Amino acid sequence: MKIVDLSHAMNVHTPGWVGYAGNKLYYAQNLQTQMIVAQRIETALHVGTHFDGAMHATDGRRGDMA
Repeated sequence: MKIVDLSHAMNVHTPGWVGYAGNKLYYAQNLQTQMIVAQRIETALHVGTHFDGAMHATDGRRGDMA
């Protein structure tokens, strides 16, 4: 079996779905003050590659994701 990785980097400049807010990255905790780095990401579902891509190519009926 050959596996091809079609994913790409996602960052705040990755375009999203028309009309939705873009990606946002927040630093929730700070290394200097809390000795930890924690980040929070906000994104819409339809950003970049996603697993339901096959569903976008059906004729309106429920597709087989298997």
